Amino acid sequence: MWRDHLINTLRINSHNTRLLMGSIQQSLHGVLAHGRCSNCRRETLQLDIAALMCGHEVCQDCLESLLTNQTDYFQRTVPVSRLGILAMLILCPTCQAPSVLKHQRVFDEGFATKRSLLVSAQRKLVVRHQLSEYVRAACHIVEVWENQRRGVLSRYSAEGLLLTDFRGPWSSEDGECAEPPEKAELPTSSSCWATDWKIQYDREAVDAEGWAYAFNWPTTGLLSWSLSLQWCDYAGPTSWVRRRRHFRVYIDFSEEVVALLNRLEQSVGDEEERMLVSVFTPLVST
Repeated sequence: MWRDHLINTLRINSHNTRLLMGSIQQSLHGVLAHGRCSNCRRETLQLDIAALMCGHEVCQDCLESLLTNQTDYFQRTVPVSRLGILAMLILCPTCQAPSVLKHQRVFDEGFATKRSLLVSAQRKLVVRHQLSEYVRAACHIVEVWENQRRGVLSRYSAEGLLLTDFRGPWSSEDGECAEPPEKAELPTSSSCWATDWKIQYDREAVDAEGWAYAFNWPTTGLLSWSLSLQWCDYAGPTSWVRRRRHFRVYIDFSEEVVALLNRLEQSVGDEEERMLVSVFTPLVST
């Protein structure tokens, strides 16, 4: 009898051991999983990567750097009385979509237990989803295109544009003349710039300086050229024109938007934010 009892006990213990090992392996897989930061392109632990509102993933080091740089910019350009939520706002380095951040303790579901919650807790930057959605609706992008042409023996320059290049040295993407970036003004008194002027380098068919090259400008009607639509990232023998995109982001904080953000910021509690934030591994309820 005692032998049968011992064998059954060993079988039960072996089964429990296998279950425990499987659980540990799953936890290790989640902890040791790797992802790639869309900003620095560095591969890092998935636990240290946050998904912004736009879906792009950024590591914690880049988040801290982006937040520091963005906060410094707002402190230089925005009155202290209007900082408010801007103190924790960043723009995605890839698509410029805004995300409002918050420092919060995050727990690893695999190893956190009631006894080890305080040990496993880590203070990380997480995204405040509701606030970010409303700020995103108030963000706008101003863009202007820089246009240049070259001659047979001359380099690309704005002075090389022909009289028939009606778009001029600065224009919209469609070719309508526009003011140069330094003359751009905010549309309303409630608006504030969120960035300086930048050149977009991550578009398709652009070189390291953001230029796209073509035979001629895109045109329509009887004067249209099929080659004019073939933009490429290098200056070929028949690439007589080039252009690149400059852009700047501004936020329009009207009185209605500010009032709504203030109410929302006061109403969102820690428990509700934990339900909203799904950036890192699932949180463990206390």
